[in-house]
Amino acid sequence: MSPDRHRLRERVVTWLLPGPDAIAAGVAIGVGLIAGAANLGFRALIDGVETVFFDGLGGWLEIRPGDPDGNVLFLPLLPLAGMALLALLNRIFPKAQFSEASLDEYLERVNIRGGYLPRRWIFSKTVASALTVGSGMSAGVEAPVVQIGGSLGSLVARLVGTSSARLRTLIACGSAAGLSATFGAPITAVLFAQEIVLLGEYQLRAFGLIVLSSASAVVFNHWMESTHEVLEVGRYTWAYEWDLLLFGLLGVLLGLWAVGFMRIYYRIEDWLEENVPARLRLIFAGATVGLLLIFFPWVSGNGYETLNAIQKAPHWPAWLLFLIAGVKMVATSFTLGSGGSGGKFVPALFIGGAVGAGFAMLVNDLVPGTVD
Repeated sequence: MSPDRHRLRERVVTWLLPGPDAIAAGVAIGVGLIAGAANLGFRALIDGVETVFFDGLGGWLEIRPGDPDGNVLFLPLLPLAGMALLALLNRIFPKAQFSEASLDEYLERVNIRGGYLPRRWIFSKTVASALTVGSGMSAGVEAPVVQIGGSLGSLVARLVGTSSARLRTLIACGSAAGLSATFGAPITAVLFAQEIVLLGEYQLRAFGLIVLSSASAVVFNHWMESTHEVLEVGRYTWAYEWDLLLFGLLGVLLGLWAVGFMRIYYRIEDWLEENVPARLRLIFAGATVGLLLIFFPWVSGNGYETLNAIQKAPHWPAWLLFLIAGVKMVATSFTLGSGGSGGKFVPALFIGGAVGAGFAMLVNDLVPGTVD
């Protein structure tokens, strides 16, 4: 073969084969699709666990929350059984970290300890979170989906063989994809992955890959017709310019509640560590949250149904809304402080929504007709 024909052949082959950037983009899209599919399984498992506990066990015990004729005194058995099963899994499989791997440890592994994430997290966080939320304990799913998605990204990175810098990028891709598929918010997921998972370390190439992964996950969910609105927000009208004053006062009030939430959380976590043996901590928390559910069934699980009920029928007593927000703080603190698997972000949304609705009802009580 002549030198000219050889050079021409090399150019054609180079032109036909994808370059490094195209391969990276394809891998990022693949991570998004895998995380989107994993999200479907995760949500199905949570729904299945909830059905087993509330429809199966709860139906057998005739608990029926909200029904005056139901055996509501048996309600604590549901979260108690879920946490007992989680404690048993921790006992049998101590290395699986069913309830020990927190979001803080996840971020530490990604940014300080080389980005290696155990493959077992994909399974353990899925099962632990499904048991926690599905049995009625108070927690969100945002932290688990971030860890599950990131673990999938780490697994793909090891399979394709990539550098440590690209490993962190693919972990961020997986985290963004998990959030995007769960909440249907690809832009928010990208910003979360960039600012929280990668600690604000901005690189244009990495940012583009995260966008591709997040978008592919939400497109996959749309294609599978599995998207859903977790919160049903109605239409609101702006009545008066002085409404800004009310929003400002509400912001100050919510800031105080946020500080209170953090203080309650750490105090309960410290109290559990000092006074309850580690092997009994989950069971004790399950019994405690179960007792709270007898009187405040609205704080069960992630709380989306309650928030949507407040949106549809906003005329709840202000004192009840504030009380529900306070009980949600306590229930979430016992759930996560004991080692239950979940996040604080969704409970914080619940608390903020309940406090906001309570504030609106309080203003209406003082000045009727101010808030529609």
